Amino acid sequence: MPAIQPPVPSRVLKSYITSQFRTYEMMHHYLHHPRHFAGQFIYYSFDESVVREILGKKLNSRTRKDLDEVHEKSGVKLTSCRRQFDNLKRVMRKVEDAEGRTLIQDIEHQFLLPHYLARQYAHILFIADNKLDTFRKRLSCYQFTDFEYCSSIFIQYWTASTMDTLPEFDPQLAQDVRDLKSLLLNDRAVLDEFRHRVSSHLSQSAHAPVMERIQSNFKVVLRNMLSVGGMINQQKEVRNIFLEITEKL
Repeated sequence: MPAIQPPVPSRVLKSYITSQFRTYEMMHHYLHHPRHFAGQFIYYSFDESVVREILGKKLNSRTRKDLDEVHEKSGVKLTSCRRQFDNLKRVMRKVEDAEGRTLIQDIEHQFLLPHYLARQYAHILFIADNKLDTFRKRLSCYQFTDFEYCSSIFIQYWTASTMDTLPEFDPQLAQDVRDLKSLLLNDRAVLDEFRHRVSSHLSQSAHAPVMERIQSNFKVVLRNMLSVGGMINQQKEVRNIFLEITEKL
């Protein structure tokens, strides 16, 4: 430092640091009330490696105490890990009692976040709220983006209503899937017709090796797929849905 600028008197340095702390104290309130601080979405951005380590855990004080381990695994500063955890918890607390908007809409409304970031928070909170296990050994190869994508599919197609602020898996869908399983697997003509329709649909987009694997294992894949779909109304079983999808599909 002395090589590039004159020494800074300690009183000047102290005054500068004191000023910075005062500025932060003035901003702190607004960071916790985003509607008064529009456009500050950078504060709510997150590191995917941090969220991957938090994903599926309860957003409570015990998890917050374990952030040292998250810090070591992700290489992200501990203060940043804590901020990201606190943001997740704050968003969860804010949307729990909201009505009349989808989860994504409510996060956008409450926190003035851009759509892509609100979507990510919504998908994270869906996993947390339904206590979906993401920590089994078989799941260690999957990244945050894999789980987030699955969560988006669950919300869009597998919940009773996307208008619920914190949507739950649709129990009626589970019953319909069980009925469908009985119909498809017990009637050869229906199964053949269904196989033909699925193959025609997939042939428009699937690669040839994928189509070949589906064709050769069609009944097994279908049975396993319907088994997974039929468990979404059973709270204990649905917690392992990522593992079930990985092992069976």
